[in-house]
Amino acid sequence: MELGALAATITGDEGEVVEPGPDETPLWSRATVEGLFAADVDVAAVAAACGQPPVDSAPLEDQDWSDTWRRDLAPLRFGRLVVAPSRSPAQLPGSVPDAVVRLDPGLAFGSGTHPTTALCLEWLAGADLAAKRVLDVGSGSGILGIAALVLGAQSVVAVDHDPQALLSTRENAAANGVEDRVALLADLAEVEGRFELIVANIVSGVLIDMAPALAARLAGDGRLLLSGILAGQVGDVVDAYRGTVEFATPMQQGEWAALVGHS
Repeated sequence: MELGALAATITGDEGEVVEPGPDETPLWSRATVEGLFAADVDVAAVAAACGQPPVDSAPLEDQDWSDTWRRDLAPLRFGRLVVAPSRSPAQLPGSVPDAVVRLDPGLAFGSGTHPTTALCLEWLAGADLAAKRVLDVGSGSGILGIAALVLGAQSVVAVDHDPQALLSTRENAAANGVEDRVALLADLAEVEGRFELIVANIVSGVLIDMAPALAARLAGDGRLLLSGILAGQVGDVVDAYRGTVEFATPMQQGEWAALVGHS
């Protein structure tokens, strides 16, 4: 009998859905794996295959799984910006938001639930982005670039080496009516010109390696927003940009930090 799951989801410490890339080692200290199996699967065999971790199981009624996962998703507010699933009303307590991003979680990273993304969205919501040209490096779902556009930015160049991420960015941009202001590239080396805002939510090691390339593409009065940094790695990232970018006090949420700097 086959023991393979029909579908699987991994959630990290903060309850966020995680999608580690090829050969990447997740940084979460603990993760929960949920699998959907056929009704006739041998539950005891599945539990035995999992080894030591505790395993819980429960039968589920047959239903349209392509839509069920959306039911528990709720809008998220970041200042004057709301990120809401496509089928959810963008209504939250407080004032009516200035801008709404419609986005459903998918295979590409970035839905607003992870602290690294949340820190960026909070900053974007408080920034003056009018007519800014934006470079989004490691675009993932495209959430940061799309948020910048609905908040007033002029255009976005989204860069990601993962074809799935570029597809996700394209689809999400179209869903938000901004696809005509988004250019997609697979390699940072293909990017031309300088930008008033560069955003990069990746990991500290990549941000450090990219320091010369990102600094070279930052306009003279531009801002550089970096995230995906563990609090203990802030100093290393700052050192990598020393002499080209001056950073303000880090923003922090839990163990994660984000940096905003200017040239």
